[in-house]
Amino acid sequence: MSQPPTIRDVAAEAGVSPALVSIVFREVPGASPANRRRVLEAAERIGYKPNAIASRLRSRARRSLGVFMFDLRNDLTSDVFQGIQGRADQEGIDLVVGVSDPSGERDERTIGELIAARVDAIALISTAMKGAELRQLDRTVPLVSVTRRVNGIDSVVADDAAGSAAVVGHIASLGIERVVYLAPPWDHNARLEGYRAAMERLGLEPEVVQVEYGAEAAFGAARRLIRSGRLPRAIFAYNDLMAHAVLEALVESGLVAPQDVAVAGFDNVRFSASKLISLTSVDQRAGALGALAVDRALSRLGSRRGPAGLSVIEPELVIRRSTAG
Repeated sequence: MSQPPTIRDVAAEAGVSPALVSIVFREVPGASPANRRRVLEAAERIGYKPNAIASRLRSRARRSLGVFMFDLRNDLTSDVFQGIQGRADQEGIDLVVGVSDPSGERDERTIGELIAARVDAIALISTAMKGAELRQLDRTVPLVSVTRRVNGIDSVVADDAAGSAAVVGHIASLGIERVVYLAPPWDHNARLEGYRAAMERLGLEPEVVQVEYGAEAAFGAARRLIRSGRLPRAIFAYNDLMAHAVLEALVESGLVAPQDVAVAGFDNVRFSASKLISLTSVDQRAGALGALAVDRALSRLGSRRGPAGLSVIEPELVIRRSTAG
């Protein structure tokens, strides 16, 4: 069975941008009469039906918040969502959820679906989309970026650089000088910058291994490091999902953390505290991030023309067996 037409299909048929199509169906200013007619005619030709959720939301006096989820495999996503849900319930806000995937290929489509649902604002729990693209979408509906700082858009983040510095300082205090960092290939990465700056302050040589985001890529990178003959004394992974994969690679090779390699992650997801994993990690206080994202969205709706705001939460290093022994 073929998939029903989407906003992107309407945009392609009309020869306009998905953002313009969203403006037309949200019935907000920003499209000329000619463009509105072109979009509506294109929608009729291909049989596009406006999202049924949108009709229900329009009939309510309550405000609605779209929640974009980047990676459901990462417990951090669900922890942030719980914070959003709790604050939304307190404020009487309806939630509409859209799920992308770790490749980032569905990001624009998923956000477009949330816009089509005519939500009042969207909280983005991570996204791989470029800042310029997000700033363009923010002109259509207010966006709040959670766990990633995006210039020109309301953002709610932990101090990633400080978290990375805490990890490096802890590992260096154990007498370890070679700390390899596993980093995803993203242009702006405060965790990576914090790692590099901390290593340089201590007179140590940063060593970055760039890998695709995800457990499988981290497992492969760790395996290559093990087989290289130059095994580092410590591996610091971008997040706990990737750090868990590093621990698996060590077990496969008959190695033990921290005796052979100290391992640390970032996010402090619930599974990291288990006796089996016992991973040293940086706690972002995910629930608080989610609650602040709702507050930011409400603030933006109350002052649409104001400058983008930034809320920063101080993270906490949680030391466990993977580094401390």
